Amino acid sequence: MGRISISLAAGLLLLVSGCSNLTQEEVGTASGAAMGVLVGSLFGDGAGKVVAMTVGGVVGGLVGKSVGRDLDESDRRKAQTAAFRAANAETAEKVVWASDEKAGVSGYAEPSGKVEAADGNLCKDVRSVYVLDGKERSETSRFCFRNGRWEDG
Repeated sequence: MGRISISLAAGLLLLVSGCSNLTQEEVGTASGAAMGVLVGSLFGDGAGKVVAMTVGGVVGGLVGKSVGRDLDESDRRKAQTAAFRAANAETAEKVVWASDEKAGVSGYAEPSGKVEAADGNLCKDVRSVYVLDGKERSETSRFCFRNGRWEDG
């Protein structure tokens, strides 16, 4: 089931990245749903895993839609880089970023604890906070320890 969910999420992301006529909101929705399915696939067995993947996909899609509406590609890359740096940092400090083009768009990422996934890999969640015109939105990404560093879920 894990390989299927990874393949499904990767296929969705490839499909979305190949469509140049999609809005930022649509890209955010699809990306968030794919990440939610991946995170959901780490929990449960059998029918429980399917439920976790479904819930993860729905929640991820809603968060991604909200963030995608307001972040352009450059800002999304900054947010992803901040999350990766926060996952790999030796301390639990916030990694802050700000948009180069949009006033009032910024954010930060911070580790929010280590957890052990069902497959025995050591993973940690990173909370990303987006500040869009004074309003905060957040999402959580999972990073797992592989090849001597923390890698995206």
